[in-house]
Amino acid sequence: MKHVIRGVGFGMVAALTCASAGAYQVEATGAYFDFDDADDSALGVMAEYHFAPVDDNGVPRAEAGFLRRSSNIGAFYSTFDEADVDMIGFGGEFYIQDFYAAAGLTRTDFAGTESDDLLVEVGFLPMDGVLLSVSYADADLADLSTISLNGKMVRPLSGESAVNVEASVGQTDDVDDTISYLLRGDFFVNNDLSLGLSYADTDADASEEDIGLHARMFVIPTLSVQIDYQMQEFNDRFVLGVTGRF
Repeated sequence: MKHVIRGVGFGMVAALTCASAGAYQVEATGAYFDFDDADDSALGVMAEYHFAPVDDNGVPRAEAGFLRRSSNIGAFYSTFDEADVDMIGFGGEFYIQDFYAAAGLTRTDFAGTESDDLLVEVGFLPMDGVLLSVSYADADLADLSTISLNGKMVRPLSGESAVNVEASVGQTDDVDDTISYLLRGDFFVNNDLSLGLSYADTDADASEEDIGLHARMFVIPTLSVQIDYQMQEFNDRFVLGVTGRF
């Protein structure tokens, strides 16, 4: 989901400030996106429902759903200010003992032209906090598909500090069989604050490296603020998001 707040979701703040730490079952996010090269911006909202309450005490709160192996379903919607583009999507994640499965469908409307993009992923958790998976993405309008190998690991360090490491390599069935790469790392100063760095690129001749800076802070256990800044040679993107948990 590439677009998420400008003033969406702030109405929940008063109620959240009275909430206490513990389990949550619904997570709602609103976000604002600014695209420097296109002189455009976007708004997005996302909601996620967990089938069972998620206990985020004693773990990095941003990774609580993953660490607790919490099955969930969700939906999102985003719209651009200048470009005539709207996106809506549905999906879910499912943990069955040590096995993982996820699927999502996104419909994009480009000035009246619609595209349905599908993503499915299956994986295995060899130990708590580690996921190895393979995913398949099909882009309807572009008539391209991508198969990726993915890995994710969240490990505790000392005290409340921890680290999240993610990696993915994929191949797209275009003329050049383009290979794409993604690396991301997040350092959790404590359970409420994380600072991250990401890097993405492909082996295509015209590809631009994409470097991202990420930060997320839970100002209270049920309310977090997230800032992301993505840098390319001709394309910088800024994201401000607010998430509430209930």
